[in-house]
Amino acid sequence: MSTLLNVAALIIAACALILSTLIALRQSLLQERANASSALLNLLSEYRSPAFHKRYEYVCRRLAQEHSPDLGLSGLPEDAQEAVYDIVYHYMDFATLVGLGILNEREVLALVRRRVTAVWDAIAPYIVREQELNPSAGTFSFLEALAAHARTLPPGQGTLALQWSRRGRWTRQRLLPKHWRLTYLERAQAERARQQQGSES
Repeated sequence: MSTLLNVAALIIAACALILSTLIALRQSLLQERANASSALLNLLSEYRSPAFHKRYEYVCRRLAQEHSPDLGLSGLPEDAQEAVYDIVYHYMDFATLVGLGILNEREVLALVRRRVTAVWDAIAPYIVREQELNPSAGTFSFLEALAAHARTLPPGQGTLALQWSRRGRWTRQRLLPKHWRLTYLERAQAERARQQQGSES
């Protein structure tokens, strides 16, 4: 009889341990999700500002018309620099949080896919030139990687991704280098090297 009681006690203790572990994991996941939601809502709050949208339109539509990429980023007039850095670092924040695994990549791309690619296309030539002028300047590689991955998604994939993520069918995936081979800067440098070799020959 005592043996049966001991076995029963061990089974109950094991079940209690398993249950407490599952509860702790659940709480950890809920807390993690709450932190991610807070970060995402903080970034999305910018879209309530008309000034933010004006700066976005300027960077994506007027910047190249008014200022040559040969200026780089540091050579832009002060008002243009303010607009560029405000917009670029906003979307860089999205990309960095994705890269660190804090935000879900598919959810982010469902929300800002077009804007991420538009911003990167607008500022990439200026970043390349800035690297030539100042090799220690940042390359915004997380933003480039997110934009590159956004282009691989078929039309309508963003909305589908958001729907599926709500149902919990997709888990978080970190943004890893497998999404790209050569960065924009590396490709530009390789192309310039080929051009120089061709002119010398």
